[in-house]
Amino acid sequence: MRRVGGLVLVLVAALVPACGGHRSSSALPPMAATTAPVHPVGTWIETFVDTTRAIDAHGTVAAAPSRTLRTTVLFPATADGGAPDTAGGPYPLVVFAHGSGGLGTEYFPMLRSWAAAGYVVAAPEFPVAASRPDGRPGDSSSIEDLANQPADISFVVTNLLGGATPLHEVIDPNRIGAAGHSLGAMATLALTENTCCHDERLKAAVVLAGREAPFGSGVFFNRIRTPLLLVHGDADG
Repeated sequence: MRRVGGLVLVLVAALVPACGGHRSSSALPPMAATTAPVHPVGTWIETFVDTTRAIDAHGTVAAAPSRTLRTTVLFPATADGGAPDTAGGPYPLVVFAHGSGGLGTEYFPMLRSWAAAGYVVAAPEFPVAASRPDGRPGDSSSIEDLANQPADISFVVTNLLGGATPLHEVIDPNRIGAAGHSLGAMATLALTENTCCHDERLKAAVVLAGREAPFGSGVFFNRIRTPLLLVHGDADG
């Protein structure tokens, strides 16, 4: 993935909140040290139910006729933290996909920093991969449900843009990105770079310790060039 380093500026330009004035798309400015504005952060929890897709039984996870996605949304808020700060919007949206056996809440220090910098951040809980309400981790076979997660992310985006919550008024529909870790990074990579499930509404992606995985007959990077940032440790396989 030699092209990743050259895409860092493109990734930033794709989603960074506007700072006033006109920015030419013909050239990117050099990187410079800046102080990002800090917003109070509010939290909204919504449960989205996709009745068009089912859950197959996976170990401790029972089959279900629909897919329920409990989603925590963090957003730039007014001074009391209770309502979206409409004065500074609309804001870019980032949907974050957690890893197997995890929850979006485990990543809150990072996600809150994004919201404080001027992003709406949605963290859905995947039906099979998420930790159970009793504290047990998600089923170890959650990799088998991976093929459904890109559509889960798209479903959350559609609901956030479609007025399912009051936050749709402060989300910029032209600046949407996805990020994910581990299993969630694999879903993010498929959603933004694979013909199986490419969602053209997403303009950038961040993949944290993820990799390419089979998604049916889908092909990665086949005329799809979504700006992409890959983050790996040097001991990753």
